[in-house]
Amino acid sequence: MLSLTFLLPSLGQTAVKQTDFKVTQLGTGSPLLSTSRSGPATLVEVGNEKLLFDAGRGTALQLNKANLLPGSVDKLFLTHLHSDHTIGIPDVWLTGSLPTGGKREQAFNIWGPKGTEKMMLHRTLH
Repeated sequence: MLSLTFLLPSLGQTAVKQTDFKVTQLGTGSPLLSTSRSGPATLVEVGNEKLLFDAGRGTALQLNKANLLPGSVDKLFLTHLHSDHTIGIPDVWLTGSLPTGGKREQAFNIWGPKGTEKMMLHRTLH
């Protein structure tokens, strides 16, 4: 585990100073179909926070391989809205709400660039 100072603002709450955090590359694939690589997704764990950056194809499965249930993640940050970075969102969200997927009790919060809200509300991006 890395030993660096990292200030986590707890998203609207008082900043918490953490000196240890863990970064896990869940997938580094591309839009091309591959059974050996999952789509882009990075998990950052700081204290009790689990921050997911992008949710490409296979993200829920990769979380499970990392011994985490999708329901343990409630914060998703999208770097951009290309399909290979977003196609796994429904699986992480829905599987995480099931008892076998961690039964997420809190809201699933998503932050991203312009167009994220429209995408999540299934509105046209034009």
